[in-house]
Amino acid sequence: MVLTYIVYGGLLFFSTLLLYLSDKVRKSFEKKLLITFSFSIIFIVAAIRYNIGSDYQAYSYLYRAFQDGNAQNVEIGYRFLNMFIYKLGFDFEWFVAILSFITYFIFYKSYPKEKAYIFHFLFICTLYLYSFSNFRSSLVYGIMFVAIINYMENKKIIPFFIFFAVSFSFHQSSVIYLLIPLLFSKPMGRLISSKYIPEVILTLLVFLALKAEMLREVFFYNPISLYLGFSHYADHEKFGGDANIGTGLGVLASLLAPIVFIVFRRYLISKDERMIYVAILSLFYVFLTDLSLATAIAARVKLLFSFTNILIVYYLAIYLGKNNKLFILLPIILLNALIYFKTIHDSNVVKFGDYDNAGIKVSPYITIFNKDESPRSAFHRLDL
Repeated sequence: MVLTYIVYGGLLFFSTLLLYLSDKVRKSFEKKLLITFSFSIIFIVAAIRYNIGSDYQAYSYLYRAFQDGNAQNVEIGYRFLNMFIYKLGFDFEWFVAILSFITYFIFYKSYPKEKAYIFHFLFICTLYLYSFSNFRSSLVYGIMFVAIINYMENKKIIPFFIFFAVSFSFHQSSVIYLLIPLLFSKPMGRLISSKYIPEVILTLLVFLALKAEMLREVFFYNPISLYLGFSHYADHEKFGGDANIGTGLGVLASLLAPIVFIVFRRYLISKDERMIYVAILSLFYVFLTDLSLATAIAARVKLLFSFTNILIVYYLAIYLGKNNKLFILLPIILLNALIYFKTIHDSNVVKFGDYDNAGIKVSPYITIFNKDESPRSAFHRLDL
């Protein structure tokens, strides 16, 4: 277990440090070299992992099933990628490495030019470990992260829909991103820029966090959920059951950063008009946090918008004054780091005893070079 903390902790520290140093050098070659080293750290750790991630076994099964002509109900983009890599002569372990490269390359392309290390640190704390399990969704996270940032920059709808079409071919859950043009509409912009309405909405949403069961029926039985077939999860213990929020650190992190952003939104918007969109996303993210408290499956929907937390903290770091950064921003960053290590701790096979029920299963860290040390049972088919 100590080795696991060293690997994940070292990954977080050194990959972030290298990006920090890339911000300080002047020569383009040095900058690119440091960024490449940073990317290599997170890529290699993911690429050589073995049997890590709650869905690793399921996707291994799918990789074989596609070649036999089975699992035709899986989205065409992901199925084609599997079959293409297989025809190149690679086994599933190589597929994991190639998919890891594609996924993290997309994320690195989304990093801003200024203070990318803040962006990166939050990505590792927020989504990196979850990407070990969510093979398809992780591609969606990256593709749509780029799409939304691009849409915030130029408001061109056609590129956004092209990105969306690609992501939808990998996972139908990306349909929720069709809300982005609506969320970024002018009426929503006027609403979030108003003086009191956002505070009233925020107060109601915080109240709903304490009464999240009220949202359960809305989540499962709205027209979109009915059309996509999500409603059948309502009676499923794993997906429709109550969300396990543990000590509440995840909930605190989910609520604290967007609440701070909404409170400071008028000041932030005065600095950068794009902050209107981040403020809108902040309010929406609080709503998704409420939903995740109402039912377990909503946590997956919330993950699709986890980039919101990255944007919030990054722009707070860019625009807040020095005193606010010390007393407001620093605790948020430390909280994210704490959640990162808590995620590793909660995945500990020793603590849970039965590794088949150990959260997202990122601990202990096992590589393709020491497969025999994996505590997980033999591969079997799992539900995705």
